[in-house]
Amino acid sequence: MEYSYINIDYSPNFDDKIKKVLVNKLSEVGMTPSFISATTFSLDSIKNVLGTAPNDLVIVALSSDYKKNIELKNELCTLLNTFLVKNTACSFAIESFLRLYNGKIDNNQDFENECLIPDGAEPLVSDKGFVQGYMLNFKNMNFCFLPPEETQVIDILDSKLKILLKKIYSIPSNIMYLKAFGLNYSQVDKVLNVFKNNSMGITLSYSTELFDTKICIGYSDSTDTNELNNFISQICETMKKYIYATEDISIQNMALDLSNIAGKKISLLESLTNGQVYIDYLDSNYKVAKKSFATTTVCRHVSDLNYLSSLDRNMITSNGLYSVESVYEIATAVLNENNCDIAVVSIASYDENTNNCISIIAVGDVDGIHIYKNVYNDKFINIKKIISNSISSNLIKKLKQNDFENRVLIN
Repeated sequence: MEYSYINIDYSPNFDDKIKKVLVNKLSEVGMTPSFISATTFSLDSIKNVLGTAPNDLVIVALSSDYKKNIELKNELCTLLNTFLVKNTACSFAIESFLRLYNGKIDNNQDFENECLIPDGAEPLVSDKGFVQGYMLNFKNMNFCFLPPEETQVIDILDSKLKILLKKIYSIPSNIMYLKAFGLNYSQVDKVLNVFKNNSMGITLSYSTELFDTKICIGYSDSTDTNELNNFISQICETMKKYIYATEDISIQNMALDLSNIAGKKISLLESLTNGQVYIDYLDSNYKVAKKSFATTTVCRHVSDLNYLSSLDRNMITSNGLYSVESVYEIATAVLNENNCDIAVVSIASYDENTNNCISIIAVGDVDGIHIYKNVYNDKFINIKKIISNSISSNLIKKLKQNDFENRVLIN
């Protein structure tokens, strides 16, 4: 089943963060947004959704401007032919927020207004912020009005909204996860589309961020275990070279877990990312990262490679630093000199004018070194994360060889 998300009155940066949270949280209960759009904060926008949207769930982001929120609620009451009522859950949540966070309000009217919701609406409250949400039904469409604070959105999604959505929609009682790297959303959608309409009632939802994909497979308690295992195995076989985990785990954590189990020491040399790759591992699992990495080096210029005594500098000069041949030569030197089991080398260049990035990654051991060359086009902050995830994906391939075919997925 597909749903829409309508975002109202957010600044661009904050807007992106909230949309990602919503898409990820909804996918966890088997719901995939069909589109994401932005519009202005007004009742006309909602009326437009009622007249044009082919979906039955609309999520509206409320404003941080309290006056705009009460204006919207009054207009909604006119549209719904109802009235505002004071909600106890809203008032308790606001009082708790003010007490816990020493919050202050300019006037008592703002407090009274935020306690009001349309009669018949379901409160969606969180004491992590002042603005409170609510959910109402109109013309067979469900509208969720959520606060503007990310912490509140997560709090409400975890504690309240999932329960409400399960009451309204046929959401599966069990969810299993697959994680994949290397495809954008449209590519994932194209690959998995054939699995959506199955006779077993299994649901598929997925979200993709910077080529990292979470696939949520929903099923009921009565689903046949053998059929479910076969279904999941078929997806893994279809996406074999992209799947890196059969659980909801970060790509860095998966790489660390595998290296720890295998007892492999890794030497990492990264350029362009300026240490971001290693930081991502530390953030994922500090203790395991400190144990798994023998050395980590940041290369900002070719002169930073002088510590590698066996490096053929004439070859580097001849081919240029940003070449497959040079990266292979660097990886060989790292493997020989850094007392490690696996060498990981990432050399990349970025054009600020075009946002084009050329990334060359080498991963290997004494049995062989594999080179992965990719071209990306994105903001620099995203490029760093893409390269970090790509390194983890290729390291996982080396450690596990992407062998999911014979695993028993559900006991």
